[in-house]
Amino acid sequence: MLQVYESLSRTMLLIFILLATLITYAYMIIKQRYFKLRGNIPGLEPQLFIGNLWQTNVVSGESLYNVWIKNHRIYGDIYQYWIGFNHFYVFNKLEHAIHILYECGSKYERTETALLMFRSFQPNGLETVKGKDKIISLFDL
Repeated sequence: MLQVYESLSRTMLLIFILLATLITYAYMIIKQRYFKLRGNIPGLEPQLFIGNLWQTNVVSGESLYNVWIKNHRIYGDIYQYWIGFNHFYVFNKLEHAIHILYECGSKYERTETALLMFRSFQPNGLETVKGKDKIISLFDL
């Protein structure tokens, strides 16, 4: 009877080690493929599933506006920011807005669903919407 329990314990330990290894491997693949900085634009390295919300204390009640001001001081006029699974490039100069709106506006278009999420964090931000009639609203510098 004791031998049965020992072999069962070894089997369960082996299964646990195998599962832990697979979960760690899956975590590393997901993190490296989907939650990383894009290109050479500076920003905080995002955490899995929550982006930069924990690192910048937004989860603790810090205002997103204050976080973006701090990041502007640290990273400069253009930087990357993650809110959960959503990746954003933050621009802080009028020249950047002119470039986005007039020179390559179609490249930066967003869907209405993404705008609803973005609007709650940045009510005075710049918005563009995909569709037949392009809408630009809440343009505030």
